[in-house]
Amino acid sequence: TFSVRLRYTGGESWIGIGVNYNGRVSMTPSYAVIGRVEDDGSTSVQRYWLDTARLEGVIPIEDVNGHLKEASFWQEGGESFLEFTHDLVIEEFGVVQ
Repeated sequence: TFSVRLRYTGGESWIGIGVNYNGRVSMTPSYAVIGRVEDDGSTSVQRYWLDTARLEGVIPIEDVNGHLKEASFWQEGGESFLEFTHDLVIEEFGVVQ
């Protein structure tokens, strides 16, 4: 596993980090973990598949194998924070990546 703690000091915003699993120097294709405030004011941390660099290419994926652990997102004092632990080896749809 690996653990991440991100702190954005430029205001209250969503925070995300992505990992390109096939070693390319590119944002796509990759997996990302994004923390954000939902429309109802609650917060969420979710895994996404980044298919393209456009908004329609950011696709939420269900974490059926439990790769994302101990995830939290919060905002306070004009800053935003994202913390999570994630498996290093990812198995999606029966394929180890």
